[in-house]
Amino acid sequence: MKSEHQQEISCLHRIRERLVKNKTAMSNQARGLLSEFGVVFPCGHKALLNGLTSVIDNPQYSHRLQDMVIDMLSEYDITIERLKSIKKQLDEFVDESESGKILRSIPGIGVINASALLAAIDKGQAFNNLSQNLKKTVYPTSSKPDLDKDNNPCGCILKVMWYPERTPSEA
Repeated sequence: MKSEHQQEISCLHRIRERLVKNKTAMSNQARGLLSEFGVVFPCGHKALLNGLTSVIDNPQYSHRLQDMVIDMLSEYDITIERLKSIKKQLDEFVDESESGKILRSIPGIGVINASALLAAIDKGQAFNNLSQNLKKTVYPTSSKPDLDKDNNPCGCILKVMWYPERTPSEA
């Protein structure tokens, strides 16, 4: 059973995941729509901001298009600010926890991974003992990952979840 603290962290992660998807969708849509006007720019945060401001500051584009781009930029900025706010909250959760501080001391573990681990296992209270069986589930974050020559997923991020294996009576 997760504590209230773990549930709060888990909620922040789910909200963050949705915002990241929305940010990507907004970026892709802006690039697609503006490409119809001959404005093409690469993927990425800075490229998006540069591409959008190049339309806003350019008198060759109509005021209507410039207003639409200003709205897109405003929505994108709000999403970025919400993501920053969630990261700050996750930082606070991790810094308040002794387990979080230990996790952050591991090279390669940042606030996102540390808080996700805290939400999932906290101090390990869900595990009866160290020899308890764990079930590992690996799945790609995209619905159709590319496969390499050995039939392994590549070109996408994999999520790995470890959790205590349930006995039939717990299921």
